[in-house]
Amino acid sequence: MSDAIPPYPTHPPRIGLGFRGRPPARGKSWPRELLLAVVVGIVSGLIVGLFILQAQTQADDRRLDQQLAAAKLAATDADRRTNLEFVRSRSSPDDGLTRPFNNLDVTGQNLSGLTLNGAHFEGSALANCNFDGADLDNAWFSNADLSNVNLYGAHISGAKFDNANLSHVNLWNTTAGKTDFSGANLTGARFTRAALGGASFLMADLTDANLSSAHLTKADLMAAKLAGTDLSFADLSGAYLDEADLTGANLDQVTWDEATTWPSGFTPPPSVPQHFPG
Repeated sequence: MSDAIPPYPTHPPRIGLGFRGRPPARGKSWPRELLLAVVVGIVSGLIVGLFILQAQTQADDRRLDQQLAAAKLAATDADRRTNLEFVRSRSSPDDGLTRPFNNLDVTGQNLSGLTLNGAHFEGSALANCNFDGADLDNAWFSNADLSNVNLYGAHISGAKFDNANLSHVNLWNTTAGKTDFSGANLTGARFTRAALGGASFLMADLTDANLSSAHLTKADLMAAKLAGTDLSFADLSGAYLDEADLTGANLDQVTWDEATTWPSGFTPPPSVPQHFPG
């Protein structure tokens, strides 16, 4: 056997390559992928920023609205107090004193005990006011808002409340002879023991009102809505109830006479002696 050294190979062996030919070129798509990632990041950041900006803007708008509302409320309260002082300045037994309170806003103010005979409150905002014991004979409240007003023990004889909003008003023990409530909203009103002789409730809405023990002699209740109204122990002598809706009305222990006019076809309960004091 020959000990000659084998000839040096012409080409060096390919080490670490699992394939023939040139090594694979580096991927050519990575710059585009990097650019896309950058763009997506920028767009996402812009979207998040816009959402944050919008939320901040909305929060600022809400704060501004709240500040404006608070300022408006403060201004409104100040106006109402000024209007209250004006009304109080006209409180007097002098019937010749003019009291022009039309379209005045005194919502929620205390006018108890004032003497305001013949005052003009047409179209005024009087909701939640307190007229406890006030003298309002012959005053005008046409088309005014008197919802939830307290008129306990007030004197309103001859006053005009036509087409006014008197829902849930308290007229307990009120003197209201010949008062005009025609077309008024009196739903849920309380007239317990009120003196309402000769008052007009023509086409008024007295649904669910409380007229128990009320004195309604010769009152005009034509076409009035009296559904669910409590008329127990009321005096309806000479009252006119033609075309009135008495569905579900409580007529227990009611007083009436031959001059009382009931709706056509309606059968009233037996009349009982008057329960109204005095």
